[in-house]
Amino acid sequence: MRLSREVTGWAFLAEVEGVRHAGLAVGLAGISPFSTGGGAGGSLFARAYARGLPVLPSLDALPFSGPLSPRWCVTQDEEGVLSVLDPDGALFVHDLDVGPPAGWWEAADASGSVMLVVSHVLPATDDPLGALAFETRRGKVCAGVVRFGEPDRQADGEPTVTFVIDPVGVLMELALYVCDRIMSLDEAKRRAREVEETRQALAEHGAMSAEAMVDLLFRDEFLDHRGLVEFMYVYWRLVAEVADACAREAAWRAASFQAVEAGVQLVADRCDRAVFEESDALAVRLIDGRSDTADLEAALLAAARLRMATRGQEYWTPAQRSAALLHAAAHARDRRQPAWGLTLLRQAGDNRSEEVRLLTADLYYQSAEQGEQVAGPVPFPWGYYTYAALSYASLGFEELAQACLVPLVQQLGNLRGDALRNALYAIIVDAPNFDTAGMPGLGAILRDLVHSAVWQLTVESETLPMGLILGLHQAGKGSELGAWWRIEGPLVLPAHIQHFLGKVRDREEPTAAGGALPNLLNAVDADHRPGGHDDTQIARNLRWRISAFIDDELRRRSTPLIDAQHLWAKVHDLLDDRTVLLTWFLPTAVNGATVLLAVTRQGRELVVHLGEGPDGNGDRHPDADRVEAIRTEIARDPLFGDVTPEGSRLLESAGLPIGGSELWDKWRAQGKDRILAWPHGALHYLPLPLCRRGGRLIADDWTVTTIAGLEALAPADVPARKGRTVVLASAAGGVPFGLHAEPALEEHARKVAEAVGTEALTGRAATRDRLRAEMSVADVVHIAVHGTLDEDAPWMHCLYLAPDGDDDGRVFAYDFLDVDLRGLRLVTLAACESALGRFDRGDNVRGIPSALITAGAQAVVGCLWPVRPEPATYFYHHLHQEVARGTDPEQAFRSAQLATRVAHPPYRDWGAFVFVHGRNKGATP
Repeated sequence: MRLSREVTGWAFLAEVEGVRHAGLAVGLAGISPFSTGGGAGGSLFARAYARGLPVLPSLDALPFSGPLSPRWCVTQDEEGVLSVLDPDGALFVHDLDVGPPAGWWEAADASGSVMLVVSHVLPATDDPLGALAFETRRGKVCAGVVRFGEPDRQADGEPTVTFVIDPVGVLMELALYVCDRIMSLDEAKRRAREVEETRQALAEHGAMSAEAMVDLLFRDEFLDHRGLVEFMYVYWRLVAEVADACAREAAWRAASFQAVEAGVQLVADRCDRAVFEESDALAVRLIDGRSDTADLEAALLAAARLRMATRGQEYWTPAQRSAALLHAAAHARDRRQPAWGLTLLRQAGDNRSEEVRLLTADLYYQSAEQGEQVAGPVPFPWGYYTYAALSYASLGFEELAQACLVPLVQQLGNLRGDALRNALYAIIVDAPNFDTAGMPGLGAILRDLVHSAVWQLTVESETLPMGLILGLHQAGKGSELGAWWRIEGPLVLPAHIQHFLGKVRDREEPTAAGGALPNLLNAVDADHRPGGHDDTQIARNLRWRISAFIDDELRRRSTPLIDAQHLWAKVHDLLDDRTVLLTWFLPTAVNGATVLLAVTRQGRELVVHLGEGPDGNGDRHPDADRVEAIRTEIARDPLFGDVTPEGSRLLESAGLPIGGSELWDKWRAQGKDRILAWPHGALHYLPLPLCRRGGRLIADDWTVTTIAGLEALAPADVPARKGRTVVLASAAGGVPFGLHAEPALEEHARKVAEAVGTEALTGRAATRDRLRAEMSVADVVHIAVHGTLDEDAPWMHCLYLAPDGDDDGRVFAYDFLDVDLRGLRLVTLAACESALGRFDRGDNVRGIPSALITAGAQAVVGCLWPVRPEPATYFYHHLHQEVARGTDPEQAFRSAQLATRVAHPPYRDWGAFVFVHGRNKGATP
């Protein structure tokens, strides 16, 4: 169905043989931060009311026998699809495929009428009538008997145009954008004043008066609302702008007082200079413009409270008040009795309220500070710091969490022996469970802690178990992807994310940026967003916010990492005699250094590369420059060679962090021929098979595949699907977005399909819905399409398929998250740079391969760079032919790689393909 961006809740009802039935009830709940208010739902309700549908006092008052509103019209085509025309003759809702109860259509057709009910926000529910009743009691439903069938223009006359202004919805959306750092406050203020300009422009068409418009903004739920302080501050600041533009002085004063009051709470909470200066300017204007004694006293008091708030003595948030009360009650620091306090908490039972969690964190922190050991499983003393930090972070106290970690970061370099071991255990246990969303400072300290721990363990490796470094790798890189693997079932994006997606589609231009991004090898959270001062910047920030929302939703759905079996300590038991696990770490603690740990069934090897120079950018490791240079050289035309001379030199450089020739010779002598690579940072994009050691390419002797985390090594319960391969391709999918049609893609797909004895889905059959449906049942899927990356929003990396009605054909990375891919053995992607994603400072990689693996795919094959059509077709034809014969996908990948190398020797043709393990039956193929 096609929903207007403004539609959130509506229903069709009909009376059949005296019984009332709901034909449909749909809605998107949670779009606005209030159960009432403006936003999308407010716009819909306002439109219906302004166009003649009266407010419904109760469902008992449904006017089935009331007069017909002929200017409204509900039509149904031959396929049963419904559309609604409003009195302006415009489509109110269209392309709606409903499943009405028996007799619904006949009754509507016989009477020539249908009941149209429009709700403010109608939640999705199995009880549509109950939901409507609830909304009706709140005065948020309007309804009327409208025409069913084609409009009768002779009887109705020509439609007239009615303009509806929704100031509440506009200001609420602007406030949300400011709070989410999508738009600057100055830009929001400018757009708020445009509301009055719009009203004036529509005055001759019967638009509401300035007084009526401003009165709508002073709703009871806004005046009485508690919480969401930042949102209310911005909202009232924008109301003041509208009132000022309307020359409504009394309304401006009232809104300004509300803004200053909210500003006082914000300043007390976080001492925000911009909020203080903005609120102070309002307070000064309130003082200067007052002659009435009472108003002047109120303005002076507001200004004084604003200055007092900078001391943080008043106006705490509920969590801060709890912190103060619990600190005073416990007196653990003053009495030096944290062990006693923790004992009492344990005796109180499993109470996870915010107050108790805060007190627990306080006591653990004080135990660490005072050196007082307490009974329990937490390693003393450093585990007290990390556990306290974890608890503070869970409550949103970023500064307190940072204060817990800083001593450990500072002291880690001085620890030795058991003290270092205990500190490492604490980091391994707690670090993966930090949620640093919205806490960039805490995320940076946590990164520094893990990186320092890796380096310190490297220095002390002769006296400590080497298995600890795997635990640190698990804690410090890719931990979020590991958490997302613990999400059971598909992830359906909630309504607020869907709402933002609709907004960004409304703003975006029909273009698609292709090619490798200039900052591809930087951490994604190191990129700086624009200020949000124009439409282009706002659209970019919207995409960033959507991707961040999806991160938040995945974290919310995942379970904590509790590695009770100590997977990191059992890795050697999970490897067969053929396999070497290579795991890298690029510690920021030592500029330019790379730590490589090689694990086999027989033992471990630690290799440290100190690099060739200092790192001038903490968010871009020097190895990123080396990887970028290698990628550039491989992509060049090698003329009559396999690679350019400079590319050959780079791939054999001693500076590559892959260990020396003697190490590789040793492994080969032991009969090993399989590499599982667990990269870090920019090394995700290093073509390891093309690197040389001892005069030989690694691909000469080794099968090289990639894991996203240690979870890929452990056997998992993987559902089996019936063997079936689906091949899908779209030659023109990206044309509406500025990409060239590529007929070779569909020809490529037909040749791959021939290898497995099936028909390729091409042309109009290659749609987003068809792909998702096939992926939910097939066990092998091949996709050949255009693809692009989004530098700001990796969950919006995109594949381009055939448009289908309202669907523009784009499949984003997040689209795979709500498809159950458990049981899908292999996904292969013949799209430009389809193996690439973006990594953050915690080395969590996001993008299309990550989305497929998160959704349950067992393996993904993609490309590190664009590959010419002939070698790509040859590779995938061979790979799928082998899989269809029953060959394990990893072995089929190796066979296809070797065959393509013979047929197309240049490195750029056969070295781009990457095999990534997801959830599977273990590390052994």
